[in-house]
Amino acid sequence: MNDVSAKDACLVLHIVSKYPNVNRTSLNKILFFLDAGSFRKTGTRLADFGYTKMPFGPVPDGIRTVIRSLKRIGLLREEVVPEGPYAAYNYSVIPSAKLDMILQAATKIFTQEQLALIDDGLKGLRTKTASELSSISHDFDCWVEAEWNAPINIAEAASDPHLDAALATEPLVFDETGNFGLF
Repeated sequence: MNDVSAKDACLVLHIVSKYPNVNRTSLNKILFFLDAGSFRKTGTRLADFGYTKMPFGPVPDGIRTVIRSLKRIGLLREEVVPEGPYAAYNYSVIPSAKLDMILQAATKIFTQEQLALIDDGLKGLRTKTASELSSISHDFDCWVEAEWNAPINIAEAASDPHLDAALATEPLVFDETGNFGLF
C-alpha cells in the first residue's frame, strides 16, 4: 500500500466497517460530505483525497487505487451486482486480526472529535440512497461551477448550505420540482 495514503485507507475501512455493503457511488459521496463536514467544524480535513467533478458527483482522486490496494491485501471485498445494463459495486470489510489492528490505528490517525464526526455523519448519510446523495452533491455551488474532470474546492463545499442536507438524519422530502425541503 506504499502508493496509498494510510489516512485515506484507514478512513475507507472505518466507513465500510460501519456501513457494510456500501456502494461505490455512496462511498464517494460519503467521503466528500464527511471531509467537507470536518473542514467546516474543525478547519481540518479527514482525508488526503482531492475531489474531482464527475457525472454522478464528486469523486475522491485515487479512490480506485485505495480500493484495489485494500482488496489486494485482503481487507476489503468488492461485490459486483448487475443493475439492468449497469453494475453496482458494493464494498464490505473482510474480518481479520489485521483489519482489527488497522481499525484500532484509526484512534491514532484521527482525533476523537474526528471519529465522532465520522460516526455522527454516517448516521445521516446511511439513510440516503446513492441517487439522493448524488442529487445533493449536484446542488453544491463548487460542483455546479466546476468544469467536468476539474478539482472541487473542499473549503467551498464546507461552506455550502447543502452540506446540512447531506448530513441530516431526518429523511429528505422532495417537492414536485425535485428540490428537498430542508431549506
